[in-house]
Amino acid sequence: MGKRDSNNKLMEETKENLNSEFFKEYKNLLFDYVEERLELIQLSAVEKTAVLTAKLSFGFMVLSFALFALFFMNVLFAIFLGDLVQSRSLGFLFVGGFYVFLILLALLFKKKIERPIMNMVVKQMMSKTSSQQSNS
Repeated sequence: MGKRDSNNKLMEETKENLNSEFFKEYKNLLFDYVEERLELIQLSAVEKTAVLTAKLSFGFMVLSFALFALFFMNVLFAIFLGDLVQSRSLGFLFVGGFYVFLILLALLFKKKIERPIMNMVVKQMMSKTSSQQSNS
């Protein structure tokens, strides 16, 4: 019986050593996986932020040029209206009044204007990045 007990004891110790090594190895693999996954999430967030920033910057640049053009066209239109009504100040008043009207409309429909913009930003942030699309 003594030999059987020592064999059982040896088998138990071997099992414990194997289990201990098994769990250590998989613990290390799990930590490596979590670390890599966090890095992937960070890189994905950086890419999405860069894409959104580039799109917003380009949009701002185009908007700036459009506003300059619109400004000069409005001055020209105000002068034209002023010549029609025989008073340049009235021409500028009409053009200014038109923009005050547009501002009031924008304030009135603020929620309906904001919602599509927010949806576009969320859609851009939630879309798959180019690296995620190549992995799919």
